[in-house]
Amino acid sequence: FSLKPGDTLLGWRPEVVEGLKRVNPGVIRFPGGCFASFHDWRNAIGSMDNRIPEDSYFWGDVNYNDVGTDEFLQLCELLGCQAMLVVNLFHPGKKLYNNSRPNGNALEPEAHGGFIPDITDIEAGIECARQLVEYCNGGVNTPMGKKRAENGHPKPYGVKYFEMDNEAFRWFEPADYAALISRYSQAMKSVDPSVQIGMISYYEYGENLESMLDICGEYVDFLADRVCAPDNIARKVAIVRQYNASHEHQIYYCDTEAHQARPNAMAPFTAQYYQDHDIDFCRSRRTWLYALTLVGNLMNYHRYGGIVHFMCFNNLCNTTGQSCIEVDKKGCILPMCGQIFERMSRTEAAWALKIEGYEPDSLKSVEIQAAWNHDESKLVLYLLNKCDQDTSVTIDFSGLGRTFSRQFSTRMSAESGAVQETMKSQGHVHYDYCYAP
Repeated sequence: FSLKPGDTLLGWRPEVVEGLKRVNPGVIRFPGGCFASFHDWRNAIGSMDNRIPEDSYFWGDVNYNDVGTDEFLQLCELLGCQAMLVVNLFHPGKKLYNNSRPNGNALEPEAHGGFIPDITDIEAGIECARQLVEYCNGGVNTPMGKKRAENGHPKPYGVKYFEMDNEAFRWFEPADYAALISRYSQAMKSVDPSVQIGMISYYEYGENLESMLDICGEYVDFLADRVCAPDNIARKVAIVRQYNASHEHQIYYCDTEAHQARPNAMAPFTAQYYQDHDIDFCRSRRTWLYALTLVGNLMNYHRYGGIVHFMCFNNLCNTTGQSCIEVDKKGCILPMCGQIFERMSRTEAAWALKIEGYEPDSLKSVEIQAAWNHDESKLVLYLLNKCDQDTSVTIDFSGLGRTFSRQFSTRMSAESGAVQETMKSQGHVHYDYCYAP
């Protein structure tokens, strides 16, 4: 028997699907980060009775793969968003280690306490990734496409984005990782040339990006970063632009696991506020001030234009503080950051403008940004105040040479930077609307 309610949408609770539709994600990443490095997607398809549970070595507990490849991709279909699958790059060290790097300046070997011989053969890993693309995007006349149809979904999913492992520097030196990506990419694109391959570009790989792109640039479509600090983004985007200027094949930048409170990513007021109020890293991620930091980072991404394609917030649901939606047995809510996405994901802002006499900086406590919509019929303004002082801004629009006939504004506010939105305590974000003809 099953305890699943009878009114589900492909197994998903309707109120959760509606909550996620409010968040309005453009891309969702699966099956997460560290878990993906040991995950075999073939254990997570077909009858749930026959699926193979997998240990979550980094975060503990067991994943029973009840939400597998098909369930996730069908959720994306319900939401009308793109999926990004994280590909496990097989490595001999993964049999025994969370991290198998040699001694020296690299990480020390660290045992995960298990024994996983099935994800150690590099050639088998390349074929496994090729089969994943075929399962997701192949026709029913292909072996994996036929298997997908047998599992209840004859139509190809059309998955676009594939990220090449998570924290792969735990096992691969930069040059080895780059060379292996070339092989994975060719195998995967032999099934579907349109898939986009992401190369991780953070931590020590970030210091070797130019040489890595020299090895595999033509087989990579985007850099998968995870550091919101403005200096880091500026440096990575500059590398992308430099590469694109000298190559016919063009790449772009993405943040695929975006934490908003990493070092050098917060305004000085924000960091001081957390310190003064004894708010630790995990607790900070539920606060209104954290949500305001998210707004500033989204504004910063926007200023880079089309070279930044998307940012994957970490996490989607029920995590250690930071999430777009919170769910329990009785219902679901949008926490602070979820409510920010509900607004920002639907913005009409398209073409960011330079403001004379103002230098944008996502580390400022007060920020402003202006942008045209797509057809330049509307001007969209953001005024972001991360501090506890009232502020006012005066803008002269006369240089635009346009006359505006009406305005509409939405103001989101909370009583303090520490306030949270939880299942037990809701309604702390206040909305004020103003329409002026």
